[in-house]
Amino acid sequence: ATNNKCVDKDCSKITTPCPCNKDLGCFWDTTFGANGACVSGSFGGCPLMDVVVLVDGTTSMKSAFGRHGSGYQAVMEFLRDWAKTLPLSGDTGKIAASVKVGGGVRLGVVQFAAQGRATKTGPTVGSGGHVTGMLSELEADLDYQEAKMIDTSDAYIAGALQLAQAMFTRPDRKKVLIVISDSIIMDAGRAEANAAVSSLFGAGVKVFGVLLRPAAAFPSTAGDARDAMLNVLSNVRDEHFLDAQIEDLKTILDTLCDPSQQFGRLIASAEGGAGALKPKQPCPMYFEKNVCNKDAACRWSASLLVCSDSACVRHCDEDVCKADSSNLCEWDATEKICYKKPICDHPISECAADPGCEWKATSSVCVEKECQHQAESGCLSDPVGCIWDSQKDHCLPRPCTYTVKEACNLDPTCTWDAAVVGTQAWVSCVEEPCTTTNPTECLKDNRRCQWEANKCTTKPCVQHLDEKTCDHDEACHWDVSESPTICSEKYCRKMKSEGLCNDDTKCAWSSSDNLCKEVVCSDLADQCACNEREFCTWDKQSTVCKNVDFGGCPSMDVAVVFDGSGSMSQSFGRHPHGFYAMIESLRDWFKTLPL
Repeated sequence: ATNNKCVDKDCSKITTPCPCNKDLGCFWDTTFGANGACVSGSFGGCPLMDVVVLVDGTTSMKSAFGRHGSGYQAVMEFLRDWAKTLPLSGDTGKIAASVKVGGGVRLGVVQFAAQGRATKTGPTVGSGGHVTGMLSELEADLDYQEAKMIDTSDAYIAGALQLAQAMFTRPDRKKVLIVISDSIIMDAGRAEANAAVSSLFGAGVKVFGVLLRPAAAFPSTAGDARDAMLNVLSNVRDEHFLDAQIEDLKTILDTLCDPSQQFGRLIASAEGGAGALKPKQPCPMYFEKNVCNKDAACRWSASLLVCSDSACVRHCDEDVCKADSSNLCEWDATEKICYKKPICDHPISECAADPGCEWKATSSVCVEKECQHQAESGCLSDPVGCIWDSQKDHCLPRPCTYTVKEACNLDPTCTWDAAVVGTQAWVSCVEEPCTTTNPTECLKDNRRCQWEANKCTTKPCVQHLDEKTCDHDEACHWDVSESPTICSEKYCRKMKSEGLCNDDTKCAWSSSDNLCKEVVCSDLADQCACNEREFCTWDKQSTVCKNVDFGGCPSMDVAVVFDGSGSMSQSFGRHPHGFYAMIESLRDWFKTLPL
């Protein structure tokens, strides 16, 4: 307002917590200095970390990338803009090893191209070739690299990896290395580069790679360039790799500390040790209800299943804060911030007295009761782990939420099955059905259990605990007609006599296998037998029996392109793993097609 003009928002200019938290897009980070600092919310999840960026300085990077006349210059300008928004520590790159580094991020840049030609900033320029938390030093470093592009045809990385390792000097900070290139890295996978990579991994450095392409179409060398770059990345390598157009680089950098993004999930993680998660995060970076609601600045939306800022933090006046009873606000006189009142902040002796709370023994904390959803969609998508009982229209907490194999197997009602995979840490710990010794209790679970030989046993197919292994058993199918979903015996397999089997037009008795099977139209070679089945039709032109749904199909070739990204491993409706559900649906479809 003093200059009477519109300028970019700069959270760092806000000097007190309440105005910072009130401003959308800003976050008060308590890890800075004695009192904290206001930072961009995009980077509020950044741990204390040092980041080194290796930039490809080969001739190919001089060419146009999209609307940028030079890919190399575009990368440098993206890095410059990124540095201006990062929560930098403020420390010089020349800081003595004995001096404690402040909170936030430090950044360094190294250029690589021809063998033996890796370049860091000169000793008298900017950071002096170190990681730095001062914007002025970073800008000088980038000016230096812009003016001294190596400009050779081949890219070699071993020397740059060695220079980068020398820049990671602080054991108490997370260490991140990002390789940005459009080239086939010639020495990736060779002895010198492998030794440098092993040394980086041994020092706890996470190595990520971004393969740039000049246009939307992939160049002919893209496959070889990808394979080469993967050789220098951390495991799991595919999760540390992205290929992108130049304009995507800004988003990749801006979401580096966002745990909902591919790189951010691996950087802003809850790992112990150096650079672990800070005690407070921007609210959108909490993905579990109880974790969200334990932060007095946040609230969980039961309808959207996301964590967002509490309405209370918008009040920077004590009287206004105390007057907001609808949002259960209270004034923190010490921090001078308006927070929502704590939810279920009780010791074990008082927890049960609050009807909305329960004691969680695994973590020894009083929490809100989980899975209080009124609709199946909200219940099944709740990340804390809920199951929907379709017979009672009721949402229940998922049993067996242990995240460690040993703890899971110690519970007699649970078992650890590594074949069951998904996005949640507890997904491999599954309920062991039919363990009761009481016949009445056994038969209450009549979908899964039966009482035989004076003990409770699982019905056929129930032993398969996930959709993939279930559908790979010819006798079984994943039953989504009710919830919770289970693996159950196929319809025709339940008919144990030839007479019952043949009375049902959907089934046919197999004398060779001595069991009842589903009819497959294409297996019926006789026109009369085909037409007896209402779901089959005889094609006179090809003289074959087809499923009636596909009777009108012409001669054609069909290609199916499906999404194999990490998000497909989450639950989709009553299917616990979206990718497996898609594959098994295709498998069932193929069986009915007139191939």
